[in-house]
Amino acid sequence: MVRVRGLYYDDFIAGTVRPRDGTVEDIRFSDLDRDGSPEIIVGIRSVGTGGYLSADAFQLHGSVLTLIEVVSGLSKDADPIRALEAGLTNRAEPRAAP
Repeated sequence: MVRVRGLYYDDFIAGTVRPRDGTVEDIRFSDLDRDGSPEIIVGIRSVGTGGYLSADAFQLHGSVLTLIEVVSGLSKDADPIRALEAGLTNRAEPRAAP
């Protein structure tokens, strides 16, 4: 845990390195699979003229981070949460993060 001037800022639990085409635009939390626990959503914006979106969805169980869905090539104004939800409903098994 990092403590600066009496404040706690971070407590590293788990992580993974993923390739991306663009910059991380935001981190969101949404219960994509409706199990009562929110998934971690990493939104990525391409740096090209289209400004396309992609998103990675992860579940954190204890100290194990699992990649459960990826969407890419979404239009710049698309809702990545809806796209991830749609992808999950079409797939039964989560895949492990590399």
